Amino acid sequence: MFGPVANSTGCPGRESVVVMTIEEYETLRLIDLEKMTQQECSEQMQVARTTVQSIYEKAREKLSDSLVHGKYLRIQGGHFSLCQGDFPPHCRRRCCPRLQMSSVSPSNPKPEQKNNSMKIAIPVLEDKATVCASFGRAPFFALVDTDTDTNQFLENSAATSPGGAGIKASQLLVDQGAKSILVPRCGENAAQVFQKAGVTLYKTQGESLSENIASFKAGKLETLSNIHPGFHHRP
Repeated sequence: MFGPVANSTGCPGRESVVVMTIEEYETLRLIDLEKMTQQECSEQMQVARTTVQSIYEKAREKLSDSLVHGKYLRIQGGHFSLCQGDFPPHCRRRCCPRLQMSSVSPSNPKPEQKNNSMKIAIPVLEDKATVCASFGRAPFFALVDTDTDTNQFLENSAATSPGGAGIKASQLLVDQGAKSILVPRCGENAAQVFQKAGVTLYKTQGESLSENIASFKAGKLETLSNIHPGFHHRP
């Protein structure tokens, strides 16, 4: 946790926190400190260049918010693995190997490396194969453990809630240990719950659950940047 020091005017409370994921921190380190290009950064992190660009822009926005508004900056969460010092082929060796962090590459993992277990969640319809366009009102959530490659389906207890479904659904997934959420869209109140918990939102591509899981594992999904204001004030 990084934050402002106390002064004559005081400093913001601990609730004024900007949460930056490990991936966002890593793009700042590689691009701004190590002077890598976005293409070099994408090769180091083993994700698409467009994904790096999106993550980097979000990281710069969060860092600016923390500095300009005097908010605490917390770095936590995300999808990553620690380098074991074996210098894989994609590594450019511009940093201490024991501290180097890179995105998990499910398509070509090394047998001797153990990736951090990652639980992702996706809203689905009753058929449990189609991504639901509504997050808070989705009848079920698919919970996927990328470490064991197993799926389970959780009934969304917030789906019939008269109000605040998005907030309740997001807290439900945080309590389940989800670290990444794959959604077509998300309201601002639900997004704030995920942000405080260090959970990353990714935008789905198409309606197929299995295809979106595969795209996520391959690092092809972009982070969700367009957060809508929600529908709780609409008739």
